Amino acid sequence: MCLAVLALAAHPDFPLILCSNRDEFFERPALPIHFWKDQPEIFGGIDLKANGTWLACTREGRLAFLTNVRNLKKPPHPNPRSRGLLVSEFLMDKGSLEDYANQVLERSGEYEGFNLLLYERGRTIYLGNDPKSKMEVEPGIHAVSNASWNTDWPKTTRAKRAVEEQILTGNFGKEEFFKIFADATREDDPDKLPDTGIGKEKERILSSIRIQTPGYGTRGTTITWISKNQLTMVERIYPDPMVDLYSERTLVCPMEPNWSV
Repeated sequence: MCLAVLALAAHPDFPLILCSNRDEFFERPALPIHFWKDQPEIFGGIDLKANGTWLACTREGRLAFLTNVRNLKKPPHPNPRSRGLLVSEFLMDKGSLEDYANQVLERSGEYEGFNLLLYERGRTIYLGNDPKSKMEVEPGIHAVSNASWNTDWPKTTRAKRAVEEQILTGNFGKEEFFKIFADATREDDPDKLPDTGIGKEKERILSSIRIQTPGYGTRGTTITWISKNQLTMVERIYPDPMVDLYSERTLVCPMEPNWSV
């Protein structure tokens, strides 16, 4: 995943709303959101190359998502573990959220740069390793892309503002959120672009909320939300980065009355 806007306790009817885009090479094999065959309590997508995931939840009330940190100014890790395993391992872990977060922080040097969000029954922890950090996420609207938590890049600023404006209407419409995350407008002002070591032209190409380039771009958009008694995840998958055609899949997971408390 490369862009996410998280609304925590920002809507009166939905304790959590998560809007996210997954950007990846289209040749990399993956499965769409589903209840996992070998771990039926978990639902989300699966990266078939490394067997991890970028976003998934459990029936018991855990949710996690991950974005990569783009920093080509640093030398590559000589032997990194798959970052996607940070999500799946949390969802399979039987210990406390706090214990898992501390374990990840201790071994954060084993991975290339990442942002990891862990959620369980209303408590939310953010972890990052470029720079190394851990913090409790407060209620409000937050955005993260391929830099550290709440870094203002053109795409995160636009997406965060648009989601906030939609939530302030008091209504909930997944179509409006999908429209926000399908915006392919690029930032043309070079002074507003980040410098991650890839050059200004590539920064411009990657500056849109939905990335569209041949072979690489936004492969899917997922809207996830918690209501009073269920979690709903809706995913739109683009089979081609350059066209607007998509397939859609919805998963609904009933929850215990105190799931999100």
